[in-house]
Amino acid sequence: MSRLPIQDEFSKLPISRQRKYQLRKQKAGRCVQCGKPAVTSYRCAFHLVAAREYLRKFTGARKRYKTFSYVLEAAIKATPAKAVPTRPAPPRGPSTISNQLSTTSQPSTAPKPKRGIQDEFTYLPISNAEKSRLRKQRDAEWRAKYFGKTSRINP
Repeated sequence: MSRLPIQDEFSKLPISRQRKYQLRKQKAGRCVQCGKPAVTSYRCAFHLVAAREYLRKFTGARKRYKTFSYVLEAAIKATPAKAVPTRPAPPRGPSTISNQLSTTSQPSTAPKPKRGIQDEFTYLPISNAEKSRLRKQRDAEWRAKYFGKTSRINP
């Protein structure tokens, strides 16, 4: 039993089968590369960003203008991902009540370590501008102490 050929508005066009596939996907509102729902008339969010980055690399572009793909990418990153429920790992070693109680204790409330500069100003409840000012002041005092006021390092 053979398949019947698709008969639609693209069947009789003198174009390749790949282009017909793309046109059918585009008409259906799907990404022409993967078939997921399209956010533009042609591509899904993933392939829109991939094409943008490919062209930036190919053309050597350095600036990033506020185009639709950047706004869309920022909106996707801002939405929280669905948390996948996971089962806790079974306790290892001898199975005792004390081991099970120690593994199910409450998590610590210590703040998560931050990336970037970590110093005495990192966890202070002040603005970043104030932290930056305090860091510059500390560095200037350190340079004056170790290099003197006539050093080339001292601004």
